[in-house]
Amino acid sequence: MDSFWIAHYCLLLGLLSALLAGSFLAFSDFVMPGIRRADSCSGIEAMQNINRAAFKSVLLVVFIALGPMTLCLTVFVLVKDIGPGQSLIVLGSVFYLVLVFLVSVYCTIPLTKRLEESEFRAEKTAIFWDFYLRRWTLYHHIRTVGCIATAACYLLAADRCHY
Repeated sequence: MDSFWIAHYCLLLGLLSALLAGSFLAFSDFVMPGIRRADSCSGIEAMQNINRAAFKSVLLVVFIALGPMTLCLTVFVLVKDIGPGQSLIVLGSVFYLVLVFLVSVYCTIPLTKRLEESEFRAEKTAIFWDFYLRRWTLYHHIRTVGCIATAACYLLAADRCHY
């Protein structure tokens, strides 16, 4: 019975991670390059509005929920040796917690807060905007890869745990 439950939980985590990866990929692939084409004031205002909407979105719920969900599963499989798929579950959790969650908390969220506090017409903000675009997009690429790696690990673990 444990393997059935674990396989389905891994499937859920894999699908949620893939959903998050898709959202992150959209930003990395075309949203940020599109915003970069706007003048600084327009780009900053657009990004501030996008960030405000993101903090009230389903995306944020998925992002936050995946943290404790991955931790609970990891603790469970470490306490109870489940055999096939265990290492993939642990690796998926590490990918999510380090490349997605911690990069968000320590890198993208501080940049987002700093941008939010900026007056988008100020000269200093235009200089910060160029820095923000380069740095935030780089961190976003890392989060995208982290979500893809997390999804792959959990989906493969679901297959291996379901016997």
